Amino acid sequence: MTSPSVPGRSPILALTGVDTYYGESHILQGVTLEAEPAAITCLLGRNGAGKTTAVRTVMGFTPPRAGRVAFRGRDITGAPPHRVARAGVALVPQGRGIFPDLTVRQQLTLAPRPGRWSLGRVYADLERSGQTIGQADRAAPPSLAPPPFLESAPHEVER
Repeated sequence: MTSPSVPGRSPILALTGVDTYYGESHILQGVTLEAEPAAITCLLGRNGAGKTTAVRTVMGFTPPRAGRVAFRGRDITGAPPHRVARAGVALVPQGRGIFPDLTVRQQLTLAPRPGRWSLGRVYADLERSGQTIGQADRAAPPSLAPPPFLESAPHEVER
């Protein structure tokens, strides 16, 4: 897995030469990936290609044995998940049905975090996508849930 960087721009998220294992199984082998600020970056692959392992590696759930993970230029390699989250990386697990009976509004206000994802911004994004504010008061279908990674206000990472 590789991705080109844009000249003159620092990536918001960078994996460099990452090797991650589950026991003795070598899953990620020399993975290099960069996500640029204000850009959409996709990680695509067949089942078993290592997409989930890459996300788990970034979040600190499955630390790499080699390589580097950086967020906003700060090394977060091997940091525990709560410290990665404090640094500003958020993860919405696959399925996004953790609280399926809550409304969109309730899910967004359940654990507020400082940063650019305010309730007002989410509603503005919903309106731009053709959704209405009233729909945000119903239970959240997966299509309205936040994307898997959200940037929030960064903080220093301590290991």
